[in-house]
Amino acid sequence: MDATTQSNEMAQAIAAVGRSYHYEGQIRQAIDHFERALEIAEPEDDAATLTLIYTFLSGAHQHLLEFGPSMEWARKLIELGQRKGHPEAMRLGYEYRAENSFAMGRWADALEFAAEDQRIGEELGFLGGSGWAHFCLATSYYGLGLLPAAQEAARKSLEAAELTGDLRLAVLAGARLAIIEGDRGQVEEAREQARQSADRGEEIRHTFLLCAGREALAHNQLLRREPEAALVYLGPCTSLPPPVEYHLTALIVGPRHAEAALLARQPKLATEVINRTLHLAVKADSAYYIARLQNLRAQALAMQGDWAQAEQEYEQAIRQLDAQDSRLELGRALLSFGRAQADHHQQEDARASLKRALQVLEECDAQYWVGQASETLRGLDDGVPASPGSIP
Repeated sequence: MDATTQSNEMAQAIAAVGRSYHYEGQIRQAIDHFERALEIAEPEDDAATLTLIYTFLSGAHQHLLEFGPSMEWARKLIELGQRKGHPEAMRLGYEYRAENSFAMGRWADALEFAAEDQRIGEELGFLGGSGWAHFCLATSYYGLGLLPAAQEAARKSLEAAELTGDLRLAVLAGARLAIIEGDRGQVEEAREQARQSADRGEEIRHTFLLCAGREALAHNQLLRREPEAALVYLGPCTSLPPPVEYHLTALIVGPRHAEAALLARQPKLATEVINRTLHLAVKADSAYYIARLQNLRAQALAMQGDWAQAEQEYEQAIRQLDAQDSRLELGRALLSFGRAQADHHQQEDARASLKRALQVLEECDAQYWVGQASETLRGLDDGVPASPGSIP
């Protein structure tokens, strides 16, 4: 291939090699190739080639939890689209900005970017793009605890994926839908959806997608009080062997892995997972994941007998989740705190936490957790201990 006459073709070929490294989890190697491709492509200023490379770079940095560089490449996509009259570049830029924002728990930003992604996709008549926008909307609504809206968006995303044959989106949208269904109390429907998503992830054999499907299946197993089965699925997704660099996968799955360990009464394992994942959450500057992990650390401390420290951790996590407007996780944290307070004979404090949890979870329409909170409140009134199995 002649670099002087086929610059774009050469750049695309080098980027394709980088993409293969990306799929193998060797993200730094992938970025090296993308940057080499960019050096060749930039003088030509071809919109399609630059869109491809900018997209790959934004995605690679995202998986490394380098959201600053990922956002910058997304910004370049938007600017490229505006400058060259190439709306697909703009759509992709907004998509990555939405994904990065919801990973950090910045729900308002995520919704704004996802709405732009959806608008451009619909103007282009591109069902696949609209499907990815709906996935971003579903995840953002879920973070806010707007579960009916999240479920509707996830369904639309999955429908678009199946109509367009986008198996990657089908895994992610299906996994998100399964988790939402489970939290809304539709546990059997969620089980089937989670199984389908996990099977699709196994078919693709891409670590990020494989673990997305497994996390959905594990979530359902935890709702069914089967933590040992969940641990089998989750363990390989949070301790990925070198040279695999899917840090985003470990961040997303880490809290679920810790939940499974706690429900299995393995606080030492839970603490190891929490500490490892917390390092990633701090690197990502994700207040959402930091607060979730702090809540789980409180549960582990309480289980190991350090109630004074656990109480402080609970209170900090609850304040942070409340400030972020992360309503579902706020409700679950309050439920866990109330159960722990009851275990430590703080009956009135427990009742206050549980009543607040019930109110928040009802507002989310998280019927599974509403049932858990109601049952715990009834048990408190009847003098029934909240433990064992006090991990929401």
